[in-house]
Amino acid sequence: MTILEANAACKANSARIMEVGKFSKAFRQTELENIQAGESFVVPEDYVVFAQKMGKDADGNTITAEFINVITNTGRNARFYPSSMVKILFAVDENGKNIQGADRIQRTSGTLAKYCAGKPMDSVMTALKGCTIECTKLTEVKTRRFGVTEDVATAKDVQTQRVGEWNLVGERKPSDWIG
Repeated sequence: MTILEANAACKANSARIMEVGKFSKAFRQTELENIQAGESFVVPEDYVVFAQKMGKDADGNTITAEFINVITNTGRNARFYPSSMVKILFAVDENGKNIQGADRIQRTSGTLAKYCAGKPMDSVMTALKGCTIECTKLTEVKTRRFGVTEDVATAKDVQTQRVGEWNLVGERKPSDWIG
């Protein structure tokens, strides 16, 4: 499937996916990462930003996750969620209780995590057009389900999420690249 075909399929699924003009926010839902460790892709020059509907928040507002369609170095069509480059996870034990110490906070790493720091995602993705991104490593982290606090957490509230190491590879770099 080409990127154009993947974009058309997304547009046809308007009940769950809508085209949006730009990246507007971060969404740190790691189940949505479908780029695997060792895979790379070129950010399309003409990417289309889609927002996948994920449900409603407590106020009834639609929650979305923004992505672009890419073709990986393995030839696979995949959705890339740019917010995965700026992810922070809080580790818990098997009963959903906070882990203490240095291992408590797990962050995205790599040259792209540093590049993205403090920048709006839309400007980051615009600068990365034509650049090659590689997911060098994925680390699994036990976390609590969203909305569950430590005082009521049990083993059934524990889920495994992944935090990645994202690097810019290849010759092409953004004009403000410092890596």
